[in-house]
Amino acid sequence: MSKTAAETDKQEVKTNPAGLKTAGTTDGRAKGKQAESEYTAGELAADAEMLFATRPECVLAALREKEITKCTKERAEKIVRAFMKREVK
Repeated sequence: MSKTAAETDKQEVKTNPAGLKTAGTTDGRAKGKQAESEYTAGELAADAEMLFATRPECVLAALREKEITKCTKERAEKIVRAFMKREVK
């Protein structure tokens, strides 16, 4: 028997606590070994106040400065935190 494309991919869409949609596989991988979800700069900026306690413009500026268009929430948090702590000249 051959598997259908839906059975092969086994993609499901989940919503994380921040309300962002993530695609996860259900192919039997261990939960701890699953790759972290990446989000676009726009998605991260849309939830900037809840995720980073700052304005969307700050998130976009921090990511644009590093030329990042997609990254994980954890990486974005480090970049935004460093950007916000920088001294204004």
